[in-house]
Amino acid sequence: MDTTTYGVFSPPAHLRFTLTVKTTGLVGKPYSIYRYKLANQIIYLRQELGTTFPGIADWMNRNGYTTPRRKTFTNSHAHSIYTKF
Repeated sequence: MDTTTYGVFSPPAHLRFTLTVKTTGLVGKPYSIYRYKLANQIIYLRQELGTTFPGIADWMNRNGYTTPRRKTFTNSHAHSIYTKF
């Protein structure tokens, strides 16, 4: 069997491998019902009413909503929930 091609030795190549990955790091934690409620309200205020994030934070605080960690809303909280959801 001739394994040279134009003066260069080129043996038959066979590459075979198996990769198995098991991780839970690729799957996010499920949202609680309260987080869904917050996210839906923020999305409604932002997309349907055109409210700014400081305005959303004010509205959420006036209407008794708190962040998932039971703090008062700031515009960065509203923005973070909006972009993550």
